[in-house]
Formats: sequence, C-alpha cells, structure tokens
Amino acid sequence: MRPRGAECERCAFEAGSPLGLSEAARNLLMQWVVVRSYPEGTTLFHQGEPVQRVYCVQRGCVLSRWDDNAGESVVRTLAFGSSMVGLVDAMSTARVHTSSAEVLTPLTACTIDARALDRLLRSSPEIASVIASTLSAEVVQLVRDRMALLPMSIRRRMLKTIYDLREPCGTTREDGSLVVTLPFSRRVLASLIGTTPESVSRSAQELKRSGLVRFEGRNVVVEDLDALLDAVERVEGSTDRMPPSR
Repeated sequence: MRPRGAECERCAFEAGSPLGLSEAARNLLMQWVVVRSYPEGTTLFHQGEPVQRVYCVQRGCVLSRWDDNAGESVVRTLAFGSSMVGLVDAMSTARVHTSSAEVLTPLTACTIDARALDRLLRSSPEIASVIASTLSAEVVQLVRDRMALLPMSIRRRMLKTIYDLREPCGTTREDGSLVVTLPFSRRVLASLIGTTPESVSRSAQELKRSGLVRFEGRNVVVEDLDALLDAVERVEGSTDRMPPSR
C-alpha cells in the first residue's frame, strides 16, 4: 500500500532497515502518510518551532539553515531524492526544529503528521524499531557527508554539489550538454560547502578554464558528465588536478 501520488519504489520511512516493515505494519503507517506539493519559496518550518510534520522528498530540493545567536545563517543540508526532512527533530526530546527549511524548487513530498507519528511509535514496536533504524541511518549519512567534504578542495566540493544537483535541477540541451540551474546564490553555495563567496568565485573561474564546467549566472553548463564524475571521485593530492584547458 502506498499513499495516492507516491512515486517511490520503497518508502524512505523504512529505508534504514534491511528488512523493512511487514505488510500489515506498512499499511498501518501508510494510512497516515499524505502526499503534498509546495511551490518554490515555501518555508516548511522555522527554527525553534514545534515539529508539525515530517517530510520525505520525492521531487524538488529543500535547503535547511541554522541561525546562530549573532544572526549569522549557516546552511546545514540540501535535501532531495528520498531524503527525510524533520525526522531527527521529530524524534528528539524537545520536539522543536533546530533549523529552518525552505523549498528551493517545486516540491512533492510524502508527509506524516508529528502527532500521528508519535501515536504510531507508541502503538507499534515494529514501526518504532524500523523508524529508529531509519533515523540512525540519516544521522550517520549526515556525518559521512560532512566528513567526506573535509579533505576535498573547494573545486571538488563545488563539482560534487553540481553533480548531486544534476537530477533535481538539471536539463539537457539539444547539443547534449547538461545545464544545472543552481537553486541558490553563490553565497548560499559557499555556506553549503564550507567556504567563502570569494573562494567560490575563484574556483568557478578555475573550473571554467579547465573546461569541466562553465558558469552562466546560476546556470552551470556541463559538457561531459562522465568527466565531471571522474573529477569528483579523484583522490585528493595525487589526482585532484584539473584537466588541461581545451
């Protein structure tokens, strides 16, 4: 059983468990899952607000930000393609959002009301166990993603972000090139990859000279997707050199 409008092959609410849910437990969970659509620019929730619902992204991108006491905003995550939004906060003791979430591109998401989720966790040990496994997998993946960025040069971080956005934000031109439209400013990109806007601008020029990608405003033109992936996967130091200019 899947909620009307759902397109995913396997529900991400149970993706953290190798075996997943039994059919009976899945049907019980799906009774409370609703597919919703949100236009670009929608704020799903603000930092400090009580958790109202949890989201599983089917289509679109969601940006999460954390604001410190000095008013500085830091990008925490970029969610797309079966990513969960709000689950960690929903499972916390405080049950309040520790960041804000904004829809960057038109969003379709499976959602579940936080109160319904709480009732399900209390009434079904099976659902509680599987969602706890999913929560654990989400946290581990967040840590891995952050740790993976640490040894990367700024150029590789930018290339990885462009590659990750190829499906939710990419279109193919008649000449076969891929155009990825960044759903945020370079300042936000800098915060996302842990650097400064000035470093992003310098790296964009270096990447343009290398021939890997070309920046046209918020559009990033990728002539060879395989070459882009090769550059992302190179080992830092020995193979992080950009290919010669064409």
